[in-house]
Amino acid sequence: MRPGRHTSRRSGLAAVSSLQTVLALNRTVGIVLISVLFFGLGEQLWSPFHPAYLEAKTGSPRASLVGAVSLAALLAGGMYASDR
Repeated sequence: MRPGRHTSRRSGLAAVSSLQTVLALNRTVGIVLISVLFFGLGEQLWSPFHPAYLEAKTGSPRASLVGAVSLAALLAGGMYASDR
């Protein structure tokens, strides 16, 4: 290996290490950042369904239909699982 190439790799690693030190990044901080990202994405995915969920929880006429479908799906899943 050429000496010049090896030192540039070291300087690149030093720059990454320096950036991690400046931003205080370690494994725990990375896990927290990823968790917050996924919770935020989950909230964005859930938001279009939230009005329908609240409507179903408040007891509107459509809520009984939604509840009946949910109960039927739960019973069908239970019978399938017990049959296996």
